[in-house]
Amino acid sequence: LIMINPSKIKRTLFNIIADMDRHAYLFSKRPGIDFSRHSKLPFGKMLSLIISMQGQSLNKELRRYFQYSPHVPKASAFVQQRSKILDGTFEFLFKEFNQCFPSSYSFRGYDILATDGSDFDIPFDPSDPATLIKNCYNTGSFSQYHVSFLFNTFDRRFVDCVIHPRNFYNENTALYEMMKRYQPDHKTIIIADRGYSCFNTIAHFQQSEFYYLIRGKDIYSESSAFKHSDLPDSEEFDIDMSFDLTRSQRKKYKEHPERYKYLPAKTQFDFIDPDDRNSIFTIHFRLVKIKLSEDSYEYLLTNLPREDFSIHDMKYLYWQRWKIETAIDKYKYDISAVNFHSKKREFIIQEIWARMILYNYCILVAFQIPIDNLKKYKHERQISYKDAIDICRKYLHPHTYLKNKTLIQLLLRYIHPVRPDRKVPRKTRRSRRFTPFTRRIA
Repeated sequence: LIMINPSKIKRTLFNIIADMDRHAYLFSKRPGIDFSRHSKLPFGKMLSLIISMQGQSLNKELRRYFQYSPHVPKASAFVQQRSKILDGTFEFLFKEFNQCFPSSYSFRGYDILATDGSDFDIPFDPSDPATLIKNCYNTGSFSQYHVSFLFNTFDRRFVDCVIHPRNFYNENTALYEMMKRYQPDHKTIIIADRGYSCFNTIAHFQQSEFYYLIRGKDIYSESSAFKHSDLPDSEEFDIDMSFDLTRSQRKKYKEHPERYKYLPAKTQFDFIDPDDRNSIFTIHFRLVKIKLSEDSYEYLLTNLPREDFSIHDMKYLYWQRWKIETAIDKYKYDISAVNFHSKKREFIIQEIWARMILYNYCILVAFQIPIDNLKKYKHERQISYKDAIDICRKYLHPHTYLKNKTLIQLLLRYIHPVRPDRKVPRKTRRSRRFTPFTRRIA
């Protein structure tokens, strides 16, 4: 693969911002009025500044960006300017930047995407019932957004996201929305965890051009859809399954529970209306049981062709899903995506998209730099995420002193071993309350 010059990546992002700045009226709430006067914070500089923000106070962010000039704008001026930016501006910039660097990796000609979601603690606002969580985990009330992501596991870049208020989020619905928006250039596989294992999601995939690999729930539980199915009694198997879905409880359906599955009116299924008692929707998929250890098994649902993807391939592909877990963690805490600079919900959404732009920019700059793995190391080595983000953020500054050669030398000083087989028990995380503005790092 050809290495992309870091300066080209930076220049591409700045060129998109400059082009948007020339057409700022298209991204302003009051076209022809907002951003029409000379200002220390014109439209293009506002975009660049919001993208490069860290987790400090707003005044500290402004001083850092303006290199401690005595003419640095005040926080009030910044808030006034950002309130003029039209909703969707950063989402547009994110997608334009992504299109400039199409995916260079694939698995047997397939793009591999993963989907998952995460809660974001935001400034507490009791007047916003959509985001308000009351007395959860005995920690008192707090506010949250839930963000669902679509992620390219080989490029390690975010592809899309959907932001929902915490009380109205649905990760499956968010996935359907992202599937509609995504325009694949190649055959695409979407990998998902057990939260996406439902008839509605399988039906949506069946009606689309996407392939899927979803971790299923325990097939031997009392509530399992497979409890009436005749499944092989073996440590691993790979079989074809088919169910007819209906909202009717007619006797002929009840007599064959191994074939017909009843969907109550309250169960979301977008292909049969809640009051439709006549329609039947048939779903088909592969059910794969894989052995992880002596007493541990996983069940995977997929529509991948059996002749091209074996059980061993399923294990490898599903293992790729873990990369989105790592990426979300790095995005939230290394990029400082959880440290917002406003209580206003529209500004919070701006920053969620802006941090995704910064994350993808850092990945593009840092992780296409070749590392000499020919030496006799015990493990393969890669550049440290946390250090790369700090260095690349500094490199993004319009007045940085970092040159390409210095950037690469710095990045290569921070490498660490990759241990793909390391297993750490997952910890149940209690809600992290939003860090108050008055307790930010000075």
